[in-house]
Amino acid sequence: MPAKTVSDLNDRKVVCIHKPGGYWISILPAEAASDVNVTSPPTKMTIMVQAINDLWRVVDVDAEHGWGPFLYDLAIELATLNGGQLTGHEHKITEASEAVWQHYHANRSDVRRENLPEYCVAALPASLRSSLQKTPAIISELKKLGKWFEVRATT
Repeated sequence: MPAKTVSDLNDRKVVCIHKPGGYWISILPAEAASDVNVTSPPTKMTIMVQAINDLWRVVDVDAEHGWGPFLYDLAIELATLNGGQLTGHEHKITEASEAVWQHYHANRSDVRRENLPEYCVAALPASLRSSLQKTPAIISELKKLGKWFEVRATT
C-alpha cells in the first residue's frame, strides 16, 4: 500500500497541538478537530516530537498502515517552519522508524539531510545519523484546504 497523501484525508483534518517542549500532530475526524483535549492529546494516528533548540526529535508515532510517512513529512515540515530539523529518538528506534529514515535517504530528493554532530550519534544506527528538513508544501496545502488546525496549550 503506498503512503497516504492529502487527498486520502477525505473528511479528516490534521490537528497540531503546541505544548511546552513538544508538538503533537494528529489526524482526526473533522468533527473532533475543533474539540480536541489539549491536556490529554490524542495518541492514535499521531506523531509526537520534542523540540530542543533547533533539533527536533521524534518521541513516538502511532499510525495506521500508510499514514506513518505522511505524519513524518508533517513533523519534518513543522520543524523546518520553526527553524529546526527533525531526527529520530536515540532510545526509541524501531525497525519501522529506521525503515522510514532509510526511505528518506534513498528516495526523497525533496528532503534535505544534514549530518548530526558526533555527540548526537553514538547510539544511533547509520540511517538515523542525520537530521531532515523539507519545504512545508503539505502544511501549506492543508492550510489552503482548511484541514490544518492549530491549538496552543499553556500547560
